[in-house]
Amino acid sequence: MSARVEAQLPTVQQVYDKFATAVGGRVAWSKLQGGSDKGTADITFAGMSGSYERHTSAPNKMRMIIDLGMAKVDQGFDGTIGWAVQPMGQASRMPPEQEESLGESLESGAGFLDVSRFAKASVDAKEMFDGVERHKLSITSKLGEARSE
Repeated sequence: MSARVEAQLPTVQQVYDKFATAVGGRVAWSKLQGGSDKGTADITFAGMSGSYERHTSAPNKMRMIIDLGMAKVDQGFDGTIGWAVQPMGQASRMPPEQEESLGESLESGAGFLDVSRFAKASVDAKEMFDGVERHKLSITSKLGEARSE
């Protein structure tokens, strides 16, 4: 990337500040202590779809149920231990790395708007998506998991 293009990109903090404003502000989100959402789960590579529901509670608890008709997955995290009930009805504890990742990634309130939760973050590019300008970010969690947003 050229120095000229880099100079035109905002900082990660500026991107997060703009996003925070667009979704109602950090103060409003800081009051949120949990929530629930429902939707459709599409597993396109397997040609399956069904419903899901997820419930979260502060500081980092979660339960998600995915019902695909012929199979149902029920999993959760109590803040320390992650578990899953697989389609055959057998409950098992999640592997330690999955528990650690869930513990790090579940945020309540305005936590998802805090850039300091990442070990590393950068703004890589400015793109158009469905006619809207967006910024592509690369982030690395404190556990070392890298992804682009």
